[in-house]
Amino acid sequence: MTHHKNSRIYNLGKINTSNLHSVYVGVLAYADDVTLLAPTPRAMRLQLQICEDYAREYRIVFNVNKSATMFIARRKVRIYDDLQFFIDGKRIPTVD
Repeated sequence: MTHHKNSRIYNLGKINTSNLHSVYVGVLAYADDVTLLAPTPRAMRLQLQICEDYAREYRIVFNVNKSATMFIARRKVRIYDDLQFFIDGKRIPTVD
């Protein structure tokens, strides 16, 4: 699948956050469901900012009550214990 250079998915891909065998997999989308994958909190925040920009442009509202963040690592990393992400100024809940 190719994406126009002005599309938001193309812009998410430019962040170069998550690759599997040289294929970008940082965003998975189907209908109105979106999953973002990022190797760092900074990369996730960049992706969320692109989503916020898109939502503003197309008058879309993300429902944080139907959203969640999850931290996955090989081992427990204490620095991420209090990690929080936001979209449109609303905190996205964290799940285990």
